[in-house]
Amino acid sequence: MKSSLKVGLWCCFIYLVVACSAWGVTLDTSGTASGKPPIVCHPFLSTEVEFSAEYHKYVFHGSCEGDITGPYTITVIWNPETKRGSENLLLNSNLGQEYEAHFLSECTGDPWLTSATCKCVRRDGDALGLLVSHECPCTPQYLPAEVRASLIQQYQTYNSTPPETPLNLKASGKSKTEISLTWLDASNKEDGFTIERTKEGGTPSNFHVPANSTSYVDTNLSLNTLYSYRIRSDFQGLHSNYSNQASAKTNLMSTDQMGEMTRVFNAPTNLSAELNIQKEIVLHWQDNSSGESGFQIESKTPKTNYMSLATVPFNSTAHIIKDYTANTTYIYRIRAYHGNRYTPYSNEVSFNTSGLNTNSFDSSSQQVSPPPQSESMLAAQPLKPPHRLKAKSLSNSSIKLSWKEICLNVAGYVVERKKQGEFFSVIGKLGPNANIFIDQNLSASTIYYYRIKAFNSVCESEYSKEISVQTKEKGQNTKNKVSAPEE
Repeated sequence: MKSSLKVGLWCCFIYLVVACSAWGVTLDTSGTASGKPPIVCHPFLSTEVEFSAEYHKYVFHGSCEGDITGPYTITVIWNPETKRGSENLLLNSNLGQEYEAHFLSECTGDPWLTSATCKCVRRDGDALGLLVSHECPCTPQYLPAEVRASLIQQYQTYNSTPPETPLNLKASGKSKTEISLTWLDASNKEDGFTIERTKEGGTPSNFHVPANSTSYVDTNLSLNTLYSYRIRSDFQGLHSNYSNQASAKTNLMSTDQMGEMTRVFNAPTNLSAELNIQKEIVLHWQDNSSGESGFQIESKTPKTNYMSLATVPFNSTAHIIKDYTANTTYIYRIRAYHGNRYTPYSNEVSFNTSGLNTNSFDSSSQQVSPPPQSESMLAAQPLKPPHRLKAKSLSNSSIKLSWKEICLNVAGYVVERKKQGEFFSVIGKLGPNANIFIDQNLSASTIYYYRIKAFNSVCESEYSKEISVQTKEKGQNTKNKVSAPEE
């Protein structure tokens, strides 16, 4: 190093009192030319470097000999966005004492790679009493030429190397028009990601998401449609390989509708009443629902109308009644509810509080009838599966399905298809009055299997009987017109 290094590598800790030799910097901890044995610090015996989009990290190692002997480490973090560099300097004396100083500089560029100029923003640490210079650290200014050349070469390699490929891409249907994507960001240098989307039967299209993203919701998609995705990392015009392909289908209906379809919402049954040892009336029933919010219990006497008695939590199967009038006949019924929807009522049960007469009977046999069923109650009644499902091959690429509607409370039908060795998948959702479905774009001379089920706002039916049919061979397309199935 040259004698013009007035502060030198360790100006941050101690005073420079004599010229620098070719192998180190001679320093004195006294702050004056006291004649004490000098300290010689050898610069940058080794370096470490790490580059990313967020920071450049440099770690320099060396050692000092003399009045203070021991290793030192300078850790540098350069932020390309803020153009600030921070240095943490640590000297470990062999006598067990540590000297530290911390500096923050504002620069026109990365001074460890370029000839950028810097100004000191802040400096602190327990070695400030030993400082000669009022400037920030001098490591960028006095990097040995071979060290700077090595840093520049590593940075050039970093800039010319493509980013790492994203891992474990996954896709799942979120709604009727949305698909959720997640992945693992395996790169520390990307400036963004490119996602390739391919609609079933279509051509790929690309869109971009910001760096460091690990999820994305693709919107404005088509209903009940299969989409396939791949993703890659981008960096300054360089690209990683594409990730694995992930596919998902948009939902056939909204999340709320799907939740309702999976909800089993049937009336409680086997309602009974008995007197326990504490002379309390205990109601028991069978819970036939899953996903109900709770149960509503009503009571009356032979001369009064039903009134609400209690509301109990979901999954309940019993309720204790402590307050009642002696020698009185009570009649009870119960229904499940979810939000503002209710199942039909259970059977009614009567109980005479003299304890001499208990009688369970069906509400249909009583003079006092339950209120007329609302539309939501009608929807909650169990659905029967579609009847007499038939399939007919129309050509080498199309098949006609037909069936009979046997329920009044149907909101629509779901048609599913598979080939031998595959699982069923949904291929169509139809309205409540549909009884025909034409399946097109099929393969010639191929056997297809079908099934269908009905649904409404709160439940769904069992599947129909499964049927199979084979498309015609090529060249054997029928010229007959499609007609409705026979009654």
